[in-house]
Amino acid sequence: FGASQAYVKQLKVGHSYSELRPVYALALINDVFLPNDANYYHHYRIVNVEQPKHTLKGLEFVLIELPKFKAETRTGRRLQTLWLRFLRETGVSTSQAIDPELTNEADIAQALHLVELSAFTEAELESYHVGLDRARTEMAVIHDARAEGKAEGRAEGKAEGEHTKAQAIAQALLADGLGAERVAALTGLTLQELHAL
Repeated sequence: FGASQAYVKQLKVGHSYSELRPVYALALINDVFLPNDANYYHHYRIVNVEQPKHTLKGLEFVLIELPKFKAETRTGRRLQTLWLRFLRETGVSTSQAIDPELTNEADIAQALHLVELSAFTEAELESYHVGLDRARTEMAVIHDARAEGKAEGRAEGKAEGEHTKAQAIAQALLADGLGAERVAALTGLTLQELHAL
């Protein structure tokens, strides 16, 4: 879910799909995913079932089986144990206090914070999506209004520039002695505007 959101949220109104950047979802699993496989690291792509050579580029998943992961150093083994505890203990009870040993590790503390932020009920999640849709709609309206305003501004500026140019030409023609009615016909200015010059 988080990986899909990270992929989809990149698109803004008016942007091309070619602007999407790859998203890799990393999942630490407190389980053995493939029992007869010694490998703990699994990299998945989304493929077309009928034509497996065709993949959906940009969204991939990396699953790490922590029980099969073999840490090489003492620090690595400590981190492995802490991540396993994070996976076992997080979300078991909302009233349960978080062990400071977990919060002292920066990456795990960040993961705990993300879990806390993402612990939506179904109603809260639905409300979030409704709010997200409203925000996207509002941004689209603002984007369209800005684009329309810029176009109107350019049109107004162009018209104002042409009017100023017509006034300068009219002044020169009047100074050369050409009659006001003829100057009005040539420049598109009214007789009142010519008298004001």
